Amino acid sequence: MHPYLPHLLSDIKDAERTGKNKAEIPDPASFEEEMEAIEQWVSGVGEQALSYFTGLQKENFPPGEQLSQEEMNSVVKAFDRMLKTWNIHIDYPENMPTDARYKFLRNNILEERVAPVNSGSVHLDFCTGYAPDCQWGEYCSCREFYNKTDR
Repeated sequence: MHPYLPHLLSDIKDAERTGKNKAEIPDPASFEEEMEAIEQWVSGVGEQALSYFTGLQKENFPPGEQLSQEEMNSVVKAFDRMLKTWNIHIDYPENMPTDARYKFLRNNILEERVAPVNSGSVHLDFCTGYAPDCQWGEYCSCREFYNKTDR
């Protein structure tokens, strides 16, 4: 086992959203306040890099070459669990292997700008629908449709 892995998993656990940091976003008291909160979310008010909210930085994650598949899988699972506490979900492509997910997490997700919500959830799919520029690269599910269509 990589000697840093227990510390990283502990840091990810500590980054979970608890009642203490959830209280920073008060629940709307009326329908009007709820609509205002939705409007602010849509317009990006309060968005920060995910690292801002979690305290996790790219430097906390060892390069994938230093970890086994099992270790990368445990980090990705712990990270996904932590994100769920923030009502955030990553819609990974089904065909994306663990090592690619870990690398994507390390290089992209922490700098993704989000605005946490108390109800509902934010889904990050990282796909614009234009396969050549998709952040998922070779794992983009739009790629097969893009390649079949006449451009």
